[in-house]
Amino acid sequence: MSALPSSAGVLRAFLRRDALDATTYRLVLVRELVTLFGSVLSIYFLSRHVRGPAYFSFALVGVAALDYLMTSLTGMSRGLRLAQTLGTLEAMLATPAPRWTIAAGSAAYRMVWSAARVSLIAVLGLALGATFDVSWGALALAVAASLVAFAALGLLSAASVLVFKAFEPVTALLLGLSGLLGGVLYPITALPEPLQPLAWLLPLTHALEALRGALGGAGVEQIASQLVVLLGFAAICGPLGAWAFRRALQRLRVEGSVSHY
Repeated sequence: MSALPSSAGVLRAFLRRDALDATTYRLVLVRELVTLFGSVLSIYFLSRHVRGPAYFSFALVGVAALDYLMTSLTGMSRGLRLAQTLGTLEAMLATPAPRWTIAAGSAAYRMVWSAARVSLIAVLGLALGATFDVSWGALALAVAASLVAFAALGLLSAASVLVFKAFEPVTALLLGLSGLLGGVLYPITALPEPLQPLAWLLPLTHALEALRGALGGAGVEQIASQLVVLLGFAAICGPLGAWAFRRALQRLRVEGSVSHY
């Protein structure tokens, strides 16, 4: 059997396991849906007193992108952390499955569910009057570049949780700065001037610029600079995250602390 079907089988097994686990706790699913509806409605009511439909569309994209960034940063780390506390991580690492499939599989269901939430946000937004002039080619590239950049950061977060256990400094720092400075609910120009350069160091800022541009009708050439920056994040953080993840696993084996929590 080739490596690709084997890897795909591992990912499907992770996805099936976590989907079954999620459907067992239906009240959690209901709570997440109610929270999502509440978030969209809060933005809608706020937009009626701020800048109207234009602000509603602006903020809607920000909330959706932040949701996916949050899942990208926490998906792998939370899955691996849960496996640590349940004592199953050591058993998974003892299998012949490639290490990347264990990391990716730990986040597979969370990423799929986040994509479903983003889709629901879009549907609800359109139903409430959000308007977009979509450039589909540019949007596809913006989404792909954002996902690759976010996933690369997720690897760093996964490595940190293996080393620091419950404490995730990478996740806490990036999410905090992204929510405050990334342009989720207000444009970067609303920030004090000394903070604006810091905002442009965050991948979420460039992702939102690219996504909002594509959703506003901008072509690929008009969002090219944001795409390049996002791919740059991926090119740097991807190999760094993979190296950090391998080193974290090696450290756990040497210390014999794979199942410690």
